[in-house]
Amino acid sequence: MKLRFVQALALTGALALAGCNSTVVTGDTLRAGDGGYELIPRSGEATLQARTLKGDAGDNFENAVISFKYATTTEDSEVANNWDLLFGNDVDSGSDIFSVNMVTDDRSWIVDLGTIPIEAVPATLDPAAYPAGVRGKHDDVPVVQDHVYYVRNLDTDTEQVAVFRVGAYTTDTSVIIQWFRSTAEDSFVFPVGGGTK
Repeated sequence: MKLRFVQALALTGALALAGCNSTVVTGDTLRAGDGGYELIPRSGEATLQARTLKGDAGDNFENAVISFKYATTTEDSEVANNWDLLFGNDVDSGSDIFSVNMVTDDRSWIVDLGTIPIEAVPATLDPAAYPAGVRGKHDDVPVVQDHVYYVRNLDTDTEQVAVFRVGAYTTDTSVIIQWFRSTAEDSFVFPVGGGTK
């Protein structure tokens, strides 16, 4: 029997048999890989290309999205087009945005926390206490160099919190983010071994 995804809590006694040598935190997810199972990372760095629907280039959506849940920017059967963050150009050139509502039942939100250190990110927050996004809601916000963003993904398939910092950023072109997916579903808890804060 080939298991695709298994919650780590259910595998506590079977990790050695599964070929996983990593430390597992309750709620971590494993995926089948070459020669065994691997933990889906809770942190990483990603480069996203600005989505644009202008000109002859067509829609480059697949280069502008990331799934924090599956730690990937590559479409596959696991992601199933249920992305967590989109980087793109707003209607006007020079005004890139991050968007989080991309599926029918999506109730996700995002807020810009400014230039605070990752370790200063609150566990929970009320988006109403922060400025609304580009379209008057909390589902999209302007991209700002060196700012930290708090993302609450909520839909039928995903309930999670992620935080990311904008690194290198070129307007209308690309952004590099350093991201962290919480170990809790409804608050930000910095992942153990989550990399540099």
